[in-house]
Amino acid sequence: MSYEFQDINMSEISQEASAINKDSNVMDMFVKMPEKDGFVLLRFLPPMKEKPLFSVTRIHRLGNRSFHCARTRKHFPNGIYWVNASNNPADDCPICQEYSRLWKVSNNQSGEQQSRTQAQAREIKPIERYYWNVIVRQQVNTKTGQVEKNVGPKILSCGKTLQSIVLESINGSELTGRPKLGNITHPVSGRDFRIIKKIVKGSGGQEYPKYDQSRFEDPSNLGEDDQIKAWLDAMHDLEALKQYRPRTELIEALREHFGSKSGGNTAQWEESAQPARPAARPTPANPPVAHEISDMGGKNTQPAVDDIDSMMDDDFVNAVNRITG
Repeated sequence: MSYEFQDINMSEISQEASAINKDSNVMDMFVKMPEKDGFVLLRFLPPMKEKPLFSVTRIHRLGNRSFHCARTRKHFPNGIYWVNASNNPADDCPICQEYSRLWKVSNNQSGEQQSRTQAQAREIKPIERYYWNVIVRQQVNTKTGQVEKNVGPKILSCGKTLQSIVLESINGSELTGRPKLGNITHPVSGRDFRIIKKIVKGSGGQEYPKYDQSRFEDPSNLGEDDQIKAWLDAMHDLEALKQYRPRTELIEALREHFGSKSGGNTAQWEESAQPARPAARPTPANPPVAHEISDMGGKNTQPAVDDIDSMMDDDFVNAVNRITG
């Protein structure tokens, strides 16, 4: 041969292939919503032993990146709040700190300046997400094109609309007229859940999904005994889905997110995001609603679950779009 060429780096190709397969496997864990109008029929599985029925988290979206908020969700006599576990500002989630600071700043502004500041705050607003173990009654395998039945266990990641429908259906709601269905996860007397997605247009012609017509079906068996046992043995640890990132990484993400919009002038919010460390004090009986902050700990070791959420279910992304107007 009269020309030269470089050989393939087989080790590098092997690593890349493994990464793609790993990402694909993680994505396959989640229930995928229809791209347009459509429905998904699924069945909620009973909770794992000594585990919650569902897991709840809050996610901050900074551009195309997502971060779990580490504020702790606690029950108090007057309700459920997300609070700073240590009550130490130096341990706070800096994204929550900046979110609160922007709203306080906007209170002393008016007109377009106020609108711009509030829009910045909405960009990083924490959005609640809920995780459930489910069986998908029917789906099309995107790789083979074949229709598959009773697929799972998979993870349903949903927002407040679907979560409210599920909980109101279990408890019953006089306000919405939903009858009390009780234990919808029961293997014999439980019910399948039909998630109905409708695309609607909001102000300005922007499209977003609505799920308010979703409903439970008539009682039915979950499956055969051997199927049920296999599903229960293979359920996902929903609490393990929440992968927290170090505070320093969150501060850097804020710097990149707002720095690109302010010409790099980030000193003011960085200072507020890194307050001096005061003495720790005990958690109050009733949390301050206007200052709900918490700490981030641990290190992310695989693709962020919330990033996968945005690919599996555009309810999250559209919720962000609606609040940012």
